[in-house]
Amino acid sequence: MFPALKCARHVVDCPRCNFAVEFLGEQIPRLDQFICPNCGTPCSPSSMELRPPDKFPIQTIDGGSKVDRWEVIAFADPRSDGYLVKRVIGLPGEQISFDAGNLMVDQRLVRKPYHSNWMAVLPTVFQFDERIRLQPERFAALNDDTNWVLCEHDLKFVGGSVPPDVRKGKRPSRYDAAHPAFIAGDEVNDEIDWLLYRHRKCYFRNAASTPHTIDDFYGINHHLTRETNSVCEIAIRLSLECVERGILVLRIHDGFEYHTFDIDFDDICLRYRDKSFAIPFQVGAKKPLDLTVWLIDQQLDFIIDEIPIVHVEFERQGGGEAVADVAALGGVSGEFIIRDFSLHRDWFLFDPRSEPTHTWSLAQGEYFVVGDNLPISRDSREWQGRHLTRAQILGRIKHR
Repeated sequence: MFPALKCARHVVDCPRCNFAVEFLGEQIPRLDQFICPNCGTPCSPSSMELRPPDKFPIQTIDGGSKVDRWEVIAFADPRSDGYLVKRVIGLPGEQISFDAGNLMVDQRLVRKPYHSNWMAVLPTVFQFDERIRLQPERFAALNDDTNWVLCEHDLKFVGGSVPPDVRKGKRPSRYDAAHPAFIAGDEVNDEIDWLLYRHRKCYFRNAASTPHTIDDFYGINHHLTRETNSVCEIAIRLSLECVERGILVLRIHDGFEYHTFDIDFDDICLRYRDKSFAIPFQVGAKKPLDLTVWLIDQQLDFIIDEIPIVHVEFERQGGGEAVADVAALGGVSGEFIIRDFSLHRDWFLFDPRSEPTHTWSLAQGEYFVVGDNLPISRDSREWQGRHLTRAQILGRIKHR
């Protein structure tokens, strides 16, 4: 599992949030203006920079070696004399189909196992870090007297025991919905100071101010239009620094329900559904914790510093109902700083021929491959029975 390989592309940094917006291809797109997918700011293409294609070495695969699902491989194009790089999702003898954007093999859901490299492959929906500035309109507080503070490159929770003079930054706006989906059918805990992430549809003009569900827009090729699909399965990564011990709550929606995690730095544990799990935290440690919540392919993983803490698999019918209030942070006590926040969504696999029940059958020695940029990739989904054979595979891509 390696970062997606990209062809030559034009890149321009958003003047407001500094997010790098990309257009694939060597020709400059004919646009007077486009919208930053991270913050919704109109941008000019006049300062675009042409970047060369990514190049990675190829590790040859001998005849006896196994080709695994999810590997990125280089191979001879079955339709021409050229060469391609794609990701393997179907193996010899399998039947491949898609359901609500998910991969089905022999009519069973295939779950992508969590690995840190997946975070570089899944499309980024929203991000802020030391380079990319935080956009305050993406967050709203449920309480008027919130202790959350929005800074240029991080979020801070400053509990009641912390002196007010350290609360530097911008207070988030008040949540503007009378009955948000976040608390629908749920008893609100007054002890938790909630800060909600509100997703925005940032890639259309005049739409950035409206809360919207996450869909399978890729943040590239803004000059191309197509029908998009709502995506409920997401992953969040963040860096959490505990300045003063206390309790922080993280909540995330999977299209059916919210999952709530209590990160307790007093008892040094993680609580999820009446169960308690030890966490790798040492009192007095200055190093931030790297947290990942992986809610993809009907499985839930909570990872701290690449150590799996919670793993749950469940079965759902259909794709669920996406909500704009997809995640929230709740402060109870203590002082915390959240940096390097990124929200990712799962791939949405679709049949280019709009046949949701279509099945591709692979013979022995055949493989099914797709490109990571699914909306424009030309791959096994369109090859009309010309599947990739073992003899055509040159090798796997080796990430430097």
